[in-house]
Amino acid sequence: MDVERGADASQGVVSYGLFRTEALEFNQRRLHGRPLNLPRPPVRILLALCGALTAAVGSIFLWLPIPELVTASGRVVPTQGLLNVETPQPGVVAAVHVREGDSVEPGMALVTVRLGAEESNHAASVHVRSAAESQVRASDAELAQLNSEAAGLSNQIQALQAQLQSLDRQALLQIEQVEIAQQQYERSSELVTRGMLSQAALDMRRNQYLSEQRNAAALDERKAGLLRQLAELRAAAAAIPGRRARITALSDVAASNSRLATAALESQSRLVVRAPAAGIVGAITARAGEAVQPARPLLQISAGAPIEAEVPIAADALSRVKVGQRVVARLVSTGVGDGRIEGVVASVSETPMPSTTAGEGAADSIRYLVRVRFPPGTRAWPAGAPVRLSIVKDARSLFQRLWDRNEQ
Repeated sequence: MDVERGADASQGVVSYGLFRTEALEFNQRRLHGRPLNLPRPPVRILLALCGALTAAVGSIFLWLPIPELVTASGRVVPTQGLLNVETPQPGVVAAVHVREGDSVEPGMALVTVRLGAEESNHAASVHVRSAAESQVRASDAELAQLNSEAAGLSNQIQALQAQLQSLDRQALLQIEQVEIAQQQYERSSELVTRGMLSQAALDMRRNQYLSEQRNAAALDERKAGLLRQLAELRAAAAAIPGRRARITALSDVAASNSRLATAALESQSRLVVRAPAAGIVGAITARAGEAVQPARPLLQISAGAPIEAEVPIAADALSRVKVGQRVVARLVSTGVGDGRIEGVVASVSETPMPSTTAGEGAADSIRYLVRVRFPPGTRAWPAGAPVRLSIVKDARSLFQRLWDRNEQ
C-alpha cells in the first residue's frame, strides 16, 4: 500500500493507509502497557528481613520443648526368682522342645534326655524287636507269595474251564459222528442180508463205527481228567483265605511284639523333663547331643510376673533420671521376641555400683543401678535377655536447659 501524506505533513504527522499513527500507538500502549522502572530496595531492608527471620527460627529452637533421652543398655531380671530345671539322671540331650521366651504350663515337656539303660534289659528288648521285625518281614513275603499263588490258580482255573467248554463242543460233534457211523453200519447190514453189499464193505462200516466210539470214549476220559484237575485247583484256591488269615495273624502278633519291644526300649532309654511350674522360659543351656548331669541346669523358668530390667547409668546422666519417668525398651537382636515395650523407672540406686576400674579415668566408670518395671503381660521376654532402653525425661526447651545448667 502506498504511503499517503496528509495536509499536515509539514507538522510531522504521517498516516499509513486507513489507520493513523496516533491510533496505532494508542492501541499498542493499551495492549502491552508501559514499562515501569521501580527503584531497587535498600540493602539495609533486606538485611533486616533476614535478621528477623533468623531471630524467629532461633527463638523457636530456644523455647520449643524437646524431650530429652537417656539411653543405656541393661538386662531383663526376674521379679520372683528363677527355677532351675535339671535332669534327675545323667544322659545325653535328645531334643529341646521350647525356646527362650516361650510361656509354659506345669507338666509341659521341656527337654528329652536319652539315658543309659541296663545292658541285659536293653539286649533282651533289642533281640525281641529284631525277632519280631524278622517275623513281620517273613510274613509279608509269605503273603506276597500267597497272593501270587492265588493269581496263578485263578488263571489255571479259567484256562481249564475254557478247555472243558471246548471239549463239550467236541463231544457233541463226536456223538453225532457216532450216531452217523451207527446208522451207516446198520444200513450196510441190511444190504448184506439182501445180498446187495459185500461183507468187506460191511466190515469197513463196522470198523468206522467202532473207531468213532473209541474217539468219543477218549473225549470223555479227557474231560474227566480236566474235571479232576479243576476240582483240585478249586480246592487249593478255597484253602488260600485260611492260609492268608493264618499268615496275617502271625504278622499282627509279630508287629505287636515289635511295638512293645520298641516302647520298652524307649521307656528304658528316654526321659522327658517337664515344667515344674508355670512361667516364661529363660536361658537355655541344654543343646541337642550334649551330655548332661543332674547337678547341671538344663534351662531356667521365671514366674509369669511383671518383668523388670536393671540398667547401669553413668554418674553424669543420673541427674536426668527420676522415678516414674517413661522408658521405651527394645530387645537386642538375639532371636527371642521382637518389638518394643514401655515401662517406668521404678527405683534409682543412691550408692554407686562396685567398679573394678582403677587408676586414671576411674571416675568416668562410676555407674548407678536403675531398675525399670514393665506392666504384666506386655511381652514374654526371658530373664537375662539384653535390652536397649531410652529413658524419656520431661520435655524442656533449650533455654530452660541452659538456665538449669548455669544454676548448677
